[in-house]
Formats: sequence, C-alpha cells, structure tokens
Amino acid sequence: FNTIIANGVIATLAGIAAKFFKRLSGERVKVIARPAGIAWVQPQYNFLVKAFLLFLETTANKLADAVVLLSPQEREQFEKKMGFLPKRIALIPTGVDAARFERANGEAVRKQLGLRGKTIVFIGRLIQVKGLEYLIQAMQRVRDAQLVILGDGPLRARLEEQARELGVEKKIVFVKRGNAAEFLKAGDVFVLPSVSEGLPIALLEAMAAKRACVVTDIGLPVRDGIDGLVVPAKSPNALANALNKVLADAALRKRLGENANERVKKEFTWKNAVGAYLKLARGLLRT
Repeated sequence: FNTIIANGVIATLAGIAAKFFKRLSGERVKVIARPAGIAWVQPQYNFLVKAFLLFLETTANKLADAVVLLSPQEREQFEKKMGFLPKRIALIPTGVDAARFERANGEAVRKQLGLRGKTIVFIGRLIQVKGLEYLIQAMQRVRDAQLVILGDGPLRARLEEQARELGVEKKIVFVKRGNAAEFLKAGDVFVLPSVSEGLPIALLEAMAAKRACVVTDIGLPVRDGIDGLVVPAKSPNALANALNKVLADAALRKRLGENANERVKKEFTWKNAVGAYLKLARGLLRT
C-alpha cells in the first residue's frame, strides 16, 4: 500500500508510525487524516485529559500529509479550536446512498412505537453538543406532535429525567437503536438542535429521505426556507416556532424535503467522495 486514510486521531498516529517504518525500507507512504471532530474541547473531559488529547490531535494533524475536512464550516471550527491549520487541507463532504433512504418504509416503526400523529425524529448520540436539552424544552410548546429520539449516550438518563420534570415525557419516545432509514420515513420532520457539528451523516440521510429538516445555525448545509429551516442554536423558542410552522404546513414539508433530496443527490454522493479522495491521494504521491 502507498496511501493510508485514517479516521480519528489514534488511527492517524498509527498511520504515521506505519509511514515511518515503510520509509526505513525505502517505500513512500502518504497519510490522509480525517479528524472526525475535535475531542479535546468536549466538556466531559477534565483538564489533564483535555491537555493530553490536545497534544495527540496537534501531533496527528501536523504530521499527516493531508487532512480531510467535511465543509468550510468545519475548517473554520478546526482553526478556531486547534489554533492552526494543517499544511494541506482538502474539503471532501461525506456521501450518502440516497436511493436507500428514498425507498425505505416507516410503517413498521410507526406501528411498533404506536405513532399516530405528526412525528419529529432526531438521530444521533445523546451527548452535550447535540443540544437535546433545548429540544426537550421546545417540546413544551410544540403542538400535537411526538418526538422520537433514536440513539444512545451518556446523557440518556438526564434527558429522560428532564422530560419528566417538564411534563413532556408522554410526547417523547427514546429508542436506543434502529434502522435510520425506516425511522426517518416514520417521521414527518427531522430535527438537529446541535450547538456544534462538522457534517453529521444523520442530516444528509434525512435530506435523502425527503424529510423537512429543522437545524441550528452552526454552518450546516441547509439553506433556510429552501431545503430546510434554520434557527439560532440554544433557543428552545425558535426551535418550537420552526417545528410548529413546518408541522402545520404539508406543502412546505413537501417542498423542503424534495429540495433537500435533490441537493443530496447532486452534492453528497459516494461517487463524488471517492473521486475526491482518489484525486487527493494521486496528488500527494506525485509530491
């Protein structure tokens, strides 16, 4: 092999070590790093862990031959959080199989969960950056709809307790795991209340499934009023208003969902992603 594509800091450091040993035998190897987020800034870590993670992430991203980021917004966040930009950056969005999400059926999920009315779906890890506490607060003001939260994580118990304290536990269903395509089709609206993101695959999958998306203004590839609704982060009232608006307007949901689907099929395909990685690797091997 002559190119290593490494996802995450540990894989990148392992790739750099492999590159060193290959060089001893006269072989040229290039390492392409995909950071998969910035770990050291996560609030669950104490000072010592953060310092260690910062050292690892700085070392990995400076020694890699190229670093792949998913969007201009992720590049901006990388520089802000890490304090530098790698020597070579390629912006390559991830891909999604739109056909799989178009043909999925959500009836079995609706029957299994007893969903009868309008349904909002969230898919992702139950961690602080996802902003789920603001979504649960928003559900106090969302009319005639249920929220399905598909995913698991360290905040699950706290979020369930918050729902009980706010009196919205009957409007929210927590599901640890399931088929993402079927859950998206079981819903009417996809919501992503995050306070920080790169380019979440769940959002692209929701767009592929022709679901109207309500997201926060953190640099996601959603154009307000065109292929989704965009609201300020950390604002339960804004979330509730947007959700009520799209839930009450079937024509709006249809238009936003179809526009989102068309955009995914044009800009976020695996063919595009693979082609971009091959072009990057060939360019590196020529240097």
